[in-house]
Amino acid sequence: ARQNYSYELPEYTNDEVGEVIAGFKTMRDKMHSHKTEMNGLYESEKLMTEKLRLLVKDVEAERHNAEKANEAKSQFLSSMSHELRTPMNAILGFGQLLDMNDEENLTLEQRDGIKEILNAGNHLLNLINEVLDLSKIESGELKISMESVKFSTLFNECFALINPLAEQSQISIFNSINPKLDYYLYADNIRLKQVLLNLLSNAIKYNRQQGNVTLTAKKTDDKRLRILITDTGQGLSADQQQKLFQPFERL
Repeated sequence: ARQNYSYELPEYTNDEVGEVIAGFKTMRDKMHSHKTEMNGLYESEKLMTEKLRLLVKDVEAERHNAEKANEAKSQFLSSMSHELRTPMNAILGFGQLLDMNDEENLTLEQRDGIKEILNAGNHLLNLINEVLDLSKIESGELKISMESVKFSTLFNECFALINPLAEQSQISIFNSINPKLDYYLYADNIRLKQVLLNLLSNAIKYNRQQGNVTLTAKKTDDKRLRILITDTGQGLSADQQQKLFQPFERL
């Protein structure tokens, strides 16, 4: 009862009392062994619990550091985008002033150079705006403005922006939507235009020379419009399709 497992019981001969004492000795030894084993398990459990506590603490610290790093990255992207847009607008502004010169004041080569400056500047400004949008998305500040959008007007705006790129590769863009069926969509006009421009530009960039790009649209049963853009490029292999939506992956 006092857990004194070293206490020695008296020795008896092979009578009934001796058998009882021997039985107590066996029971005592087993209890001692069991207690030693339980103490070992208890110490192991304490050690594992402490290790788990330290591991959880380390994970929490890593998560906190990752969140701070991500927040700092978003703030940096936002600040950088704003800072870059100011000189970029100045470059475009002076490029537009040069472009307004009379034709006799500029050679043909100079006018082509100005157009290249403006095209590259507008492209870079779009990239800067996309970085700013990314920082807004990550910070949860991106605002979606839903409105009624006339699809034919939206496509014509996209076509005007994308057609010079198509002409460079002699690629024809076809709008196969029935002109008598004009669609009005409830959407964010700017974001929808971004999506269409990305799809159209990819269809042109990864097409073949003198290829085609075709736009179609189908009305679904749930009052949505499925927009389809197809091209005559070689497409993606099954392996490439598995990587299609991985961030920063270029196929």
